[in-house]
Amino acid sequence: MTKLSEESDRVGSESAIRPARLSLRMLRLYRVCDGFSGNLIYFMVVTGPWLFGTTRDWTIQFMDIVGLALGAMFLLKLMIRVWTGYRNSRWDERDRHSANHDNEAMQGRRFVNRSLAALTVLILGFCLTSVINASAKLDPETKNFQYYRHLAWLPSSHDQTASWQAFWTYLALAGFFWALHDWLVAKDTVEERAGRANDGDFSGSWGRLMPERLRRLLWIVSISGGLLGVESIAQRLSGTNNILFFWPPLLQQHADAEFGPYAYRSNGAQYFNLIWPLTLGFWWTMHRETRRRSKSSRFARHHLVLVAAMVMAACPIIATTRAGTAVDLVMMAAAVVILLTAQRKGDVRARLKIVGGLLLTLGLASLFGWQAMERRLEPGSFDEGLAGRNSIYQIAGRMADDFPLFGSGPGTFHSLYRFYQDAEEDFTVVNLHNDWLETLITFGYAGSVLVALAFLTVLLRWFIPGGVQAGIRLVSLIWLALAGCLAHARYDFPLQIHSVLAAFLLLCGILFSVSQSSAH
Repeated sequence: MTKLSEESDRVGSESAIRPARLSLRMLRLYRVCDGFSGNLIYFMVVTGPWLFGTTRDWTIQFMDIVGLALGAMFLLKLMIRVWTGYRNSRWDERDRHSANHDNEAMQGRRFVNRSLAALTVLILGFCLTSVINASAKLDPETKNFQYYRHLAWLPSSHDQTASWQAFWTYLALAGFFWALHDWLVAKDTVEERAGRANDGDFSGSWGRLMPERLRRLLWIVSISGGLLGVESIAQRLSGTNNILFFWPPLLQQHADAEFGPYAYRSNGAQYFNLIWPLTLGFWWTMHRETRRRSKSSRFARHHLVLVAAMVMAACPIIATTRAGTAVDLVMMAAAVVILLTAQRKGDVRARLKIVGGLLLTLGLASLFGWQAMERRLEPGSFDEGLAGRNSIYQIAGRMADDFPLFGSGPGTFHSLYRFYQDAEEDFTVVNLHNDWLETLITFGYAGSVLVALAFLTVLLRWFIPGGVQAGIRLVSLIWLALAGCLAHARYDFPLQIHSVLAAFLLLCGILFSVSQSSAH
């Protein structure tokens, strides 16, 4: 046990319970998995949008491997904790150095965590059952279905191959979500030592309102998103239709139809509308920290995050997407209201920064994108686009009626749609441009209810005290970003794009890891 104690001291684990079953080798394995998980999380949140939006088959498969690796390391860490009884120092668990502890709150946290874990297993089980109990499989050569005997009272896929692909993607994204949550609620070595020195109060000693792991993650997301916004704007101004300046698109289309790494401009707008409110909330949190310190210790580095948020907020308008622009403008107005209501009467400089940031964002968007956006808002162009989608929605409505309870199977919309469209229609519909309806078609009412319950569980987590404390403004901006994405999903398909769905789950993972102050 001497070596184990020395290793524990080196990594700052003195406060953790060290049962007899926990060997030095197992402790090192746990630390390696935890550190590697953090690096893979950074890699996944940065690489996803830059890798052509993770919209091509090989990019999806690559990111699925990363997500599955994250899930495997999370399960390995969980097995070590269960088998040995080891408890690493965490924000969402009782700290033995803290005198005040709300047992009822801890029970609430455990109930919510277990509920979401159960819902995750049920959703993945629903998808796997659909695959195993498949009723048909599409032959890619003949474009005809090969039918199988199946149990009608269980979920069943009508294209086994497509549902297999969807299952592995959902499994990988579930691994990403739970690995992210488990990593975020664990304390860093410095935080653990500061907590011991200050009776568990980390923020009081360091003057920080956010743990180091979450801080590093948001710095990386913010800077990567800002650079992606700059690249997207430069690519639009250059007039090239090569994605990221060098990769030819699969379909020869006009450059205005693309935006940055996304072959479909609306997907780019959806990604930026998810990230910039999170970045703005991060800037606000750091701005509050600087007000706690003396004037001599203040620095302007955190204003880089504000600049990144402004660039990203301008991108949906510059992308000339109608839904993206509408959602972006509403979200900007709501974000300004959220932050201005948090200001003290005497904090004039902060008010000027918020209002000035809004005006600069609108100016940037108007300079580089409003002229083209005006043409897309003309009544003739707008009505033409809606007419095409309305005919698709009518066909989709018939599909939903045919598969009411369990749906047609995850990922099967594209395979089945062509059997519903009129013979004279020669175009292919890959996505419905309505994620709400497409989810109902593929998951049915049973699967859709499971997904809705899981999302509501994530939203409720902040109201239970204990864990990584987060202010109401940061959480409100995350809620705003998620609401904007769901508004997008009514008229487009953001949740069918891997990188956008991963960003959505990133926000959900952060939201599920934070909570209000126990003093509230």
